[in-house]
Amino acid sequence: MSLRVDPAEQSPGPVAAIIGGLSRSGTSLLWKTCHRHPAIALTYEFANFRNLGRNYWKYRRDLLKRWKTPQMSKREWRAPSFRRAYLGRLRRYWYRSIDAAVVGSLLQPAFPAGRVVGDKYPRYVFNLRELTKDKGLKRIIIYRDCRDVTSSFLHRVRTDWKGLDFIKGVSTADQIATRWVEAIETMEKYRQHLHVIRYEDLVRDPTPVLRGLGEYLGVEPAGFPTQHIHADSVGNYRRGLSSAELESVMAIAGPTMRRLGYR
Repeated sequence: MSLRVDPAEQSPGPVAAIIGGLSRSGTSLLWKTCHRHPAIALTYEFANFRNLGRNYWKYRRDLLKRWKTPQMSKREWRAPSFRRAYLGRLRRYWYRSIDAAVVGSLLQPAFPAGRVVGDKYPRYVFNLRELTKDKGLKRIIIYRDCRDVTSSFLHRVRTDWKGLDFIKGVSTADQIATRWVEAIETMEKYRQHLHVIRYEDLVRDPTPVLRGLGEYLGVEPAGFPTQHIHADSVGNYRRGLSSAELESVMAIAGPTMRRLGYR
């Protein structure tokens, strides 16, 4: 009688990690910082960790649905060759549920030098209830001053995000502030299972922040580049929000902001 051997259990695989946080909170900056580390490789909004714990068929169906959205086609990770290879490796796990170790093994062939592999996708912050169940997953969440988030978000809504489906219901100052509070409350609820980074700390003094991140991921902190990190965007809401928009943001998010030390 032969026993099926799980490919993910044949040898220790890479560490699986995700980056999440409300859009315009610094997830892309953090992704760039991590992805340029020689031991880390992260895809960009592949969303392949979103349905951990589901069986092969449900996991695969969600991925295919995700790939059909217009914004996905603009990302390099959606190249047909990358997708075909990912789905091809995924077939080996048709008999079991998909966990972080499996996803790590699916990504590793594309990034053979990566000791840490994963994905950056802002909406992971709203999937923490499911994502924190997987013991093998490293979860990094970044947050930022709600005023700057709202200002930056509104600018994108009025320019290159205009008309996109994903901004429906999140296109005014009060809607964005409400969503920010939801993200913060979700982050706080699961904080003991997360590595949390404050955007302003990262851009003002990256060294201690990246030292802590390196320790969390088990990589050398000196490998993180810092040349691209700057604090120029802190406080941009003063130019980007009208007085009415700022008043709306503070009415909704003010108590939460004060609790986090924003004044």
